[in-house]
Amino acid sequence: MLRMLSLLGLGAALGCASPNASSESVSVPVTYLAPGAEPPDARAPVRTYGLETLRTGKLDHVLHGVGPMWNPREVEGYVNAFPATPPMLVRMGVNLAPTERVSFDDLVDDLRGYMQHHATRLPVLSISFRASLGNDQMRGLGADVTAGHFDTKLDQLVELVRQAGRPVFLRIAPEVNVPKIGHQPREFVKAYRYIVERFRAAGVENAIHMWSYKALRDVQPDFELWYPGDAWVDWWSIDIFYADLSHTDLRARVVDFLRDARARGKPVMLPEAAPSKLDIHDRNTWRLWFQPFFDLIRRYPVIRAFCYSNRDFREHVGLENWGDMRLEGTPMAPLWEAQLRKSIYLHAPLSPRAAAEELDQEAQNAARRAAQRARRQRGIEG
Repeated sequence: MLRMLSLLGLGAALGCASPNASSESVSVPVTYLAPGAEPPDARAPVRTYGLETLRTGKLDHVLHGVGPMWNPREVEGYVNAFPATPPMLVRMGVNLAPTERVSFDDLVDDLRGYMQHHATRLPVLSISFRASLGNDQMRGLGADVTAGHFDTKLDQLVELVRQAGRPVFLRIAPEVNVPKIGHQPREFVKAYRYIVERFRAAGVENAIHMWSYKALRDVQPDFELWYPGDAWVDWWSIDIFYADLSHTDLRARVVDFLRDARARGKPVMLPEAAPSKLDIHDRNTWRLWFQPFFDLIRRYPVIRAFCYSNRDFREHVGLENWGDMRLEGTPMAPLWEAQLRKSIYLHAPLSPRAAAEELDQEAQNAARRAAQRARRQRGIEG
């Protein structure tokens, strides 16, 4: 049976209308769609995941998501390709650093539009603060954050999250320890805490704060150096690409990260996941990355959420050799959906059309099983 997280009737059902509402008042009903059942109805949930349950990650399921929203067509392509297992999470992002291409006001308007369009999904909002130096090199702007240079922009994000009407995961400084991004540990820790405290001071109850780390091949693990502290971190997160599961040292560091998170009682999200540099039209890619990816989730239950990067990286400067990771129309698609249909994964509500198709498919499967039983019985009697 599919598991779906229902966010219908957002304002009232989630109790987010008031910024001063108790954190426990935010309720996310979970509806179980069984064969012969009616489509999901948020008015009669079987159980609920409140905000504090989401914040602590004490979930019975793994939240399934997709991203990023840099090219909305790529997300829409994924959503349309898998109507029976709609993603619960949708990843998007913004950089606090000034840019000449678009105003920050326009970026925030885009984010608001994305959240409204994906009203049945929980946003995973990445907040970066880094400036490009050219040649794929960057400079971290943690000192600028703590100096208050971005307070106006942060306050815009505070209001965006407050008005979202549902829990929002804040992924602060994605892959912060990657050398080319240019962050310094001490500056980053101060900046991370500054951002969290700004949301808290504004009384934003529905923000879930997430720390982001990356396993690196040539750098020894240094979790503690970059860690803001348990009091400022709700979830840990780490990205999983092809090398992270195929390279022995990298995989070991991923596992160490997961074990450390478990020891601290912190749930883990895999916010960027894809078989980078592999050909997803090659059936061997399932064996090389997809199966190990799902095995990782199964073996380490501290992982409570992931977002697949359904993206054509050939259009991304510096990552052109990563290839086209869009699943729709590939041999991976039916295998992927078969995995997501397992009861461990939690999805957004089905559309009425998809719900009807799901029920019809269940009825066909039940009829097929009944016919097989009848044939076996006739064989026994004969």
